[in-house]
Amino acid sequence: MSKHGFATILKALAVWVPTVLLGALFVLQGLMKFPAESPWPGMFRNWGFPENFHLVIGVLELLGGLFLFVPRLAGFAALTLAAVMTGACLTHLLHGETLQAGFTLILTVIFAILARVRLPLRHGRDRRSSPEAARAVTE
Repeated sequence: MSKHGFATILKALAVWVPTVLLGALFVLQGLMKFPAESPWPGMFRNWGFPENFHLVIGVLELLGGLFLFVPRLAGFAALTLAAVMTGACLTHLLHGETLQAGFTLILTVIFAILARVRLPLRHGRDRRSSPEAARAVTE
């Protein structure tokens, strides 16, 4: 295998490993918001959110997690989940939950990086528009 081929495989793994892990995590996180016996309604109420807001977040997490697996939608899914995690981080900070805030901040950064990698550039020449670069991200 050539040095270039090995680098391409490493780049693809650097994108897909966190994508798969976070996608699975957020599908599960989203699903956990729906059962009637879930603790999430009470937690969201205690944080001051409107009734059933946990369901909105659950849908965003579930769809975001699923759409991370769709190459054409993965960048937008990562951007959406970064926004959700930013809100979660701020919520935890406002309520003195620093450990949770730190964890959600880390997720926010990871999703922002994934979004940057997966979303096409809108200005100037897109260096990732070559067929080789497209294969590296989508394979």
